[in-house]
Amino acid sequence: MKTPPHDLSRSILAVLAIGILIAATFWIMRPFLASIVWATMIVVATWPLMLAAQKRLWGRRYLAVALMTILLMLVLVIPLGLAIGTIVGNAEEIVGWARSLKDVRIPANTTIGFDLEHDRRRGFTITDGGVVVIAQAELPETLATPR
Repeated sequence: MKTPPHDLSRSILAVLAIGILIAATFWIMRPFLASIVWATMIVVATWPLMLAAQKRLWGRRYLAVALMTILLMLVLVIPLGLAIGTIVGNAEEIVGWARSLKDVRIPANTTIGFDLEHDRRRGFTITDGGVVVIAQAELPETLATPR
């Protein structure tokens, strides 16, 4: 029996086509990759619970899957929905707080910091009024304690 001749260009073209298809698949799936990773982590983390539920539910996988779906909805989706609902319900108050920040004024020639040159060398930006942001850990104990 005679084997057909090996066609190098056909093999290269086939590998190239498969590579393009794989790249296109990842390009299409890119928006969903984060969700797929999260779903995989949840499934892996809850798999032993699902197997235990299956044992207790007479070995029926569909009952265990239904139970795990309901439990995960209760544990993950409902609290997230309540949090989003609370944020939406208080949106006007949150926007009011954010808008009130533009009215905060630091008086001219107010210095927050102890050694402006030292702070400048450390990379802090010092405004014309001498305002410096410093970490609380660097404050002397007398100033670091809340009043």
